[in-house]
Amino acid sequence: MNQLVIVACHAIFKNDISLAPDDDANWYLRDFQKGEAGIFIEHLRNAWRVLQESKGILVFSGSKTVYDANLSEAESYLRLLERLGLKVNPLPRLEERALDSFQNLLFPLLDYYSENGFLPEQTTLVSWAFKKKRFEFHANTIGLKNFRFLGVGMPEIPEPALSSENYTLELFKYDPWGCQPPLFEKKAKRNVYSLKSAYYSIKSKDELPWVVSGLS
Repeated sequence: MNQLVIVACHAIFKNDISLAPDDDANWYLRDFQKGEAGIFIEHLRNAWRVLQESKGILVFSGSKTVYDANLSEAESYLRLLERLGLKVNPLPRLEERALDSFQNLLFPLLDYYSENGFLPEQTTLVSWAFKKKRFEFHANTIGLKNFRFLGVGMPEIPEPALSSENYTLELFKYDPWGCQPPLFEKKAKRNVYSLKSAYYSIKSKDELPWVVSGLS
């Protein structure tokens, strides 16, 4: 199958050989992410399992969000894959510009289309289970067909995460492309290296290259 499998990265793995991958000390984590390292590993393992069942391309999506780390979330997940001894053929791709969930989905698709001239037959995205509605909303915003969300894991105390998720989903319903505050400001805060990309300028479905070309 012509399949794109995306892992939405949520943190940066340090790859310290003295520490286990599921140890929080081996990650750059925000306060609310304590204890979540094991779930990030499961996101990666589930994406790997999808590729064992059907052919496809694996993409890690996530920008440089921690200045001291000096590497992207995507690159750190590639190191994690190697650390776990999981083999992927072809080698995973890195999408290192995404600063939020919408870009986690859109930017790998833009890269795929730029390389191939068409969209994948199937797009599978792996993330937290409680983000299902948000990513389905993103897929609908883009007009993406044949989208599958693979939700893995819930926080030990789910209520704060669910409350925050409901709030964020409402923000995206009001501002689907994340061009206005507070969604835009959140991305700007995460862009610690002030990265620039033509992708950041896309603000409507009509600007998508497959829509412009008439292939949507």
